[in-house]
Amino acid sequence: MSDEQPEIEGVEPEEQPDVGDARYVRKQQKRARIHQKRLDNALGALLDTYDTRAWLWELLCAFGIYQSSFSTEPLRMAFLEGKRDCGLRLLADINRIAPASYVLMAEEAEKRIKENV
Repeated sequence: MSDEQPEIEGVEPEEQPDVGDARYVRKQQKRARIHQKRLDNALGALLDTYDTRAWLWELLCAFGIYQSSFSTEPLRMAFLEGKRDCGLRLLADINRIAPASYVLMAEEAEKRIKENV
């Protein structure tokens, strides 16, 4: 068995990842944490305003998270479930980052419905 790493197309051999190197792994984990923090901050900023909370609520509804994705047609059901999965992922992120914002979004949506806005 060879100790050489397989080449990754478009990446120079000295740039190829070494997942057995603890320093490399820690560096990648740090990059991933920083990236996730940026994404969380972006979603948190969206949740700070009424208009974007209203838009996010409409998006969650469009994703069909509040309805069944059942269909007797398998491809239709797969499509609906994929759409719903996107919405559930967004909902999970909202609840992880700012759970009070979800409650506020729901209250604001209910108020818009009652006021026909």
